[in-house]
Amino acid sequence: MRSVRAWCLDAASKGVVIVVIARALQPRINLVAQLMLCLERTLRLRSRHDALMVLARADNALRAKVSEMVRSIKDHFAKLPQSAKWAAGGACVGYLGAYVALARRPKLTSRKGVTEDILANCDIVRRRYWPHPVTALNGASATLQLGSRMPYAGCGVLTAPYVERLQLDDGGTVALSWWRCPHQTSRSDVAVVFPGLNNSSETGFVRSLLAQLDGAGFLAVAYDYRGAGASGVLTSTKPYSADAWRDFDGVLEHIRKEVGPKCRLFLVGQSLGGAILAKYLSSRNPRVTAACTVSSPRSFAASSAQMRSGPLARLQNFAIAIPLKVSWFLSGRKSGRKRDVLFARSIYDIEAAVICKPWGHANPEAYYEANDGFADLGRLSCPLLCVQSSDDNVVPFCGKYAISDATLVNLSPFIACCTTLLGGHLSFLDWRGRSWA
Repeated sequence: MRSVRAWCLDAASKGVVIVVIARALQPRINLVAQLMLCLERTLRLRSRHDALMVLARADNALRAKVSEMVRSIKDHFAKLPQSAKWAAGGACVGYLGAYVALARRPKLTSRKGVTEDILANCDIVRRRYWPHPVTALNGASATLQLGSRMPYAGCGVLTAPYVERLQLDDGGTVALSWWRCPHQTSRSDVAVVFPGLNNSSETGFVRSLLAQLDGAGFLAVAYDYRGAGASGVLTSTKPYSADAWRDFDGVLEHIRKEVGPKCRLFLVGQSLGGAILAKYLSSRNPRVTAACTVSSPRSFAASSAQMRSGPLARLQNFAIAIPLKVSWFLSGRKSGRKRDVLFARSIYDIEAAVICKPWGHANPEAYYEANDGFADLGRLSCPLLCVQSSDDNVVPFCGKYAISDATLVNLSPFIACCTTLLGGHLSFLDWRGRSWA
């Protein structure tokens, strides 16, 4: 059972999130009265799922206000003079033209061999990608639209029916969230999903991916790192980090035993999960049929520099660090000092305060160097597809911090890159609001 002090900090962090959202939805209400009301509700929150349910309700309220705003705009538009209507119509036509011009086929980069043959039989990468019309012209807005789908996992909308918790040799605990029980199906092609930072099997779009993989005939399972998702609180001093690839051998061997001798492994890594997967593939050379990374950093040092390169990037960096702080309190705080975590302003600060020491790294730079895996993919022995977007607002795939697709493909004939012009980070939402990737 958590101590009273930890529970209070947990409740306070949830209260701050609710106050911010409630204040944004109802800016005219007195702040003190709103604060008291939200804190009263916060005291009733006992779990992470309860907090996610509150966020989902706030999201529904926001959608209702947006619908009301759209109706108001329509009413105002009806009262406009004819010349203004013609101007608005011209702007719409111009936007439509720009949208059609930007909807292109993804850029494919590969060498002759196995990956080229696989891409030749993959229809989706040959078709034109039609991005979502609202978020089409900006990667950050596409990423935010995807982020709005995160809370629904805790509301029972998407559920994983079978969860296993595995004890590691050093006392740590990880979890496998299966979409189908492996003992009650004859499927032997297993798709293992490694979520990214601040995500887990409890995240809405991760579970949506599991459902899509299941519909494609795979036995889908999501991997929850130490202290994340279904793995529960930390049971060792080592928290979830880019060093998580060191735990994969035992976990994948357990999956093979669960499924049987015909088991074939297909690994999918999202964002940080893809970078961890790349390090594992380049270091261990495991028995894997194929792998894919989506919006994954190719250099931790370059990504860290990118996220500290300007005011907007630093603001985004600070926003990403907030859930990390909350997760640190929820996971049991086995490492790091409270003051260092609370006053951290970036992911770099969190890594210095919580991650480096337990995993044996002197500083974040040494941590990055020890876990960068893309540079060593010359030892790769299975096909690897790297999917990314040029307008990714989190990981640099263009500009001075980027590692080009050609550089990556030249490392190994087993590597292929698929790069879209638009799509944001992990989003790739199409015109129907579904994820193209």
